[in-house]
Amino acid sequence: MVPNYGKLLRMSAVLMTLSAALLGCAQEAECKQSTRRIDNIARVFMHQPKSYSFLIHFVDSDDGYPIFNVVRFEDGKKFSHYLSIVFVADVAPENPMWAREEFVGVAGENCIYSAEIHIHSPADISGAGWNHGKSGSGQTNVVE
Repeated sequence: MVPNYGKLLRMSAVLMTLSAALLGCAQEAECKQSTRRIDNIARVFMHQPKSYSFLIHFVDSDDGYPIFNVVRFEDGKKFSHYLSIVFVADVAPENPMWAREEFVGVAGENCIYSAEIHIHSPADISGAGWNHGKSGSGQTNVVE
């Protein structure tokens, strides 16, 4: 009996399509479908548009020294993209800055988010480094 290669190719194509669809569904289930608020921001670092890090005043040590932590919003995380990141200069000088990240929806296998970063003024945004592997790396500079 001679194998039917045309039928074999069609069945392979169907199996590959089903596998891709199932992988897409698995990724959709991994989206964090919530709103996240980040408080006590001391510094905002812009690596590139839609890629930001925050230096957070976490706690004070027993000796009274501040302890900081770094939190990041980043477009380019596997399957995560930011529809928009908006800066709002509405924080009084005596209050700490804060940010909010909100789940918007799913597009294919991508988790889509939007974010607001509440700052004192545009002077609060500092440049930061970026790295695209073989494509290059650099430093974002603040334009004054």
